[in-house]
Amino acid sequence: MPKPFNQDTRELWTPDGVEKLSPSILGSNLKGKPIVTHTILFRSKAYPGRAERIIINADETFSQAEIEDHMAQAIESTLVRWEEERQMKVGLHAPSPAEKKEVSAALREYVAHREQRKESTNNKLYYEPAKVDSS
Repeated sequence: MPKPFNQDTRELWTPDGVEKLSPSILGSNLKGKPIVTHTILFRSKAYPGRAERIIINADETFSQAEIEDHMAQAIESTLVRWEEERQMKVGLHAPSPAEKKEVSAALREYVAHREQRKESTNNKLYYEPAKVDSS
């Protein structure tokens, strides 16, 4: 005899760092059977201060193992996203005084060339006008 549809999130297996929130009925499918929303709150010790609410909607066609797999995939993608965000932040740093000097020199050069472009006839490159010898 098949197992009855599990509507209780608390009976699902989840990894450490997961707070199981109470399930709620979202509605019903075409057959009139309930669609249950399983909600968990995921926190990881590796990322303090971060939390992600993960919601899995399931009806009677989903087995308990499938719901657990969906939750595990959502947690895995959350961890991958958090790691990518951490790597992005690691690459950023405050500029040193030498880097600030380089940037300001490049900006000054750009402004000078911009002024020269404004003076040119084709608005692309500054070039010295041809010198005509009037002798």
